[in-house]
Amino acid sequence: MEKIITEIFTAFKEKISSPFFRYFTISWILWNYKFVYFIAFLDEKVYFEAHKITKFDYLMNCNFYPDYWWWLFFLVFPILSTLFFIYLFPYINIYFLGKYDKTIKEEDELKYDYKKFIKNKDIELKKLEVEEKKEEIKVIKEEVKKTKATKEIKTLENTKINDWNKEYEEFKKSQVYKDFWNIIEKIHHHNWYFLDNYNNFVINKNSISYLLANKVIEKSAKSSDYHLFTEKWEYFAKLYFEENNK
Repeated sequence: MEKIITEIFTAFKEKISSPFFRYFTISWILWNYKFVYFIAFLDEKVYFEAHKITKFDYLMNCNFYPDYWWWLFFLVFPILSTLFFIYLFPYINIYFLGKYDKTIKEEDELKYDYKKFIKNKDIELKKLEVEEKKEEIKVIKEEVKKTKATKEIKTLENTKINDWNKEYEEFKKSQVYKDFWNIIEKIHHHNWYFLDNYNNFVINKNSISYLLANKVIEKSAKSSDYHLFTEKWEYFAKLYFEENNK
């Protein structure tokens, strides 16, 4: 007896666990939701007062005297719905899933393209920042170079001035220094030329030799008889006038 009950229970379990039974149950409830509501939730007293018939009598009349619609809603429509869900719905589901997968794939591709676009933009911005930094560094280097060059020039100028000051102190001990005023006057009188109209030197040759040797003046590349005044000449003349005009 126990074995028979177990077999019956197993068979029943297999039946109710089958897809057909599950889909049929769901379909039957959906097609007959009013009937389910009538059985499970409608109060019998309220129904009797409204229709003067009990729920049991109504059910007996429906079951023993079923009409055309009863067969449609209780059997035909639920069975057709079950067959639809078992045999046709999977194909429809596959179609829409394919569409969904395609949409997801397209969205993923768009997301990938967008991320790639953003990444490329970031790379371009970083490149632009690098170029701007390079330009800034270049400008800074140029400024440093100019500052360094200016300092070097100032250093050279200071060194040159210091050397000239020392040379000027030696110059003050020479005979040329004593005659420096006369030398300047004579040269100025002859338009800063060392020769007169007869090609005679307007100043002592020894003075010219001294000035050439100490690079206070230098010979012109155009003519050996023509002499140029150097920066040292201007500096010595400046110091000379400052000392003698006090």
